[in-house]
Amino acid sequence: MKRSLILFSIIGLIIFTEKTYCMPCPPEMDICYVKFNYQSGHAYDALTLKKNSYINIVAPEWANGQSTTTGVAQKVTEGVYNLGDTDGDIDYDTPNGIPQYSSGSMQRTFNLTGFLYDIKRLNNVKVNCSDTGNLFNIFSSSLGLASKTKRIYGSFTTKNIDPIGSPNWFAYNWGYHLFGWFNNKVNDSCIRVNQGNPILPSNMSQSTYDNYLLASGSAYSGSNIGVGSVY
Repeated sequence: MKRSLILFSIIGLIIFTEKTYCMPCPPEMDICYVKFNYQSGHAYDALTLKKNSYINIVAPEWANGQSTTTGVAQKVTEGVYNLGDTDGDIDYDTPNGIPQYSSGSMQRTFNLTGFLYDIKRLNNVKVNCSDTGNLFNIFSSSLGLASKTKRIYGSFTTKNIDPIGSPNWFAYNWGYHLFGWFNNKVNDSCIRVNQGNPILPSNMSQSTYDNYLLASGSAYSGSNIGVGSVY
């Protein structure tokens, strides 16, 4: 069963970029209190602040007991894929695959405030690959990983894959796909691949991932790696 996100502290969200911003949250908002230090080449060098609790986001729970960075990356990938709203899961936006919380030219700006608000109160939260890729980036970086996101683009067809939530196994025609990128490896918290023996891609080489993802004769035309921002 998909596991609901557990949040601690009723505070607000502070984002530190080149300037310092404080964005107040509604009084009923259950949201973490996190410091984000945005740096070139490292999307979110995040440290939880001591404010009622050091455990301000669920990522430390996911990574509990892990002694390697690859282990942390795997657990964060699994944690995002298994996130839940009030009915126990969040679903891929089928059939359109439209980002719900990500924006910008490469969809790397993430509305974390809106996402956390929605999963605590709605039973039909939908996401796409940009949203889950950004979530991997945010949560893994909060644990000290120098993670980024990678975007592959160009019209391509997938093999049967199992997106986050309830869509089950389908083949898709996509114009792009975005996923977590750490240590030059794929961490895709949006889809499972390999229908006969399902795999959630984590710490996977790009070539192996492509073999699982792409239908015979299909290929994407390019890729880029980048860092993001939250609000």
